[in-house]
Amino acid sequence: MRNLEKREYELDYLKQQQEVNQELIKVSQSLVATLKQYEEEPNNTEVLAVIADLEGQQEQLKAKTEKISKELAHL
Repeated sequence: MRNLEKREYELDYLKQQQEVNQELIKVSQSLVATLKQYEEEPNNTEVLAVIADLEGQQEQLKAKTEKISKELAHL
């Protein structure tokens, strides 16, 4: 019975992590879309740096989400 409870806890935790990551991806995409409106301005290197950072974070979150999906499939 203890093993079943542990597995259920792990499953719930992974599902919550996946939901959080998906929401963070949405927020990040929204921020990138908003910032891209300002990237056209000359000498706006800060915006370009933030966009690059956010896009990198999006990729990391997508990779984590994919890994969690695979773990969920194995449980």
